[in-house]
Amino acid sequence: MRFEELNIGKIEAVRGKIDTILMTFGGLTWRPAHLPIGTTWYILRKLRDEVETAFGERILTLPVQSIDTTFDDSAIAKLPQESYGSFVTHYVQELMRHFEVRQIILLTDSLYKEQLILQTLSQETVQKLRILPFVWWRDGLRLDGETNVAAQNTFMQTHEFHPSGVLETALMMALADHLVVRDKASLLRYRAQDASTHEGSLLWNQLVRQLLQQAHHFLSE
Repeated sequence: MRFEELNIGKIEAVRGKIDTILMTFGGLTWRPAHLPIGTTWYILRKLRDEVETAFGERILTLPVQSIDTTFDDSAIAKLPQESYGSFVTHYVQELMRHFEVRQIILLTDSLYKEQLILQTLSQETVQKLRILPFVWWRDGLRLDGETNVAAQNTFMQTHEFHPSGVLETALMMALADHLVVRDKASLLRYRAQDASTHEGSLLWNQLVRQLLQQAHHFLSE
């Protein structure tokens, strides 16, 4: 159920049915020349839609937030840490005024952003909430028996704080190939490191599977 599509009457009608909110934080950042600025935002939006489709009326889906913190120099729109924390706190408190929220599924694209939001939500005003944090490139690409060697190599190239360019390139070629700039040296460099539509599809399927499994387990507890 998408928050932006509700009116006051609808909120009153469904407030007792919703106990979970899906929050997605992924910014607009400067990417390699062949990728769009909204690459990680696009990936997170697609993941948000998968959760919304799978769990329906029980979850309140919020719009993807494209504001980052000052930690990431590549971010286009960013706030200082204190302001970012205040924004998150007010956002959650306002939702808790209107819905009987017990838990949050938190989708992010940054370890630092994840920790900042978790610290913010641990404050007394919102600490009663259960939270499932999910950094898409860390939690969604855990290796399993269905992941082939090339996909494993792509995963292992992921950096500590950000997804690798190879990983992002492969996923975007599978999800939105029309947004990937062709015949550029930047793209050719990543293609040489196993970024392809096929590998992107394998990675995407695994990413969705991991997210839905974790969300199902979280909601069943």
